Amino acid sequence: MCTHSQKLVNEAEIISEELIKIAMLWHDQVYTALEDASRLYFSEKDYRGMFRTLDKMHAMLDQPPETLKEVSFL
Repeated sequence: MCTHSQKLVNEAEIISEELIKIAMLWHDQVYTALEDASRLYFSEKDYRGMFRTLDKMHAMLDQPPETLKEVSFL
């Protein structure tokens, strides 16, 4: 499908990203990441999993804020 309708695929990706952005705020994503990292560290003794979770969270926060909620979070 990507070769037939590249424009349609690109628009679908944009819509998907925007829906995710409004569905789950940075506050919620950080809270969830910290809970997951804590569970991995304390319950499962999975230190690498904890660092992977925190790395993903930091990568998200390294992106420039695009909404007022994201600006207020920082």
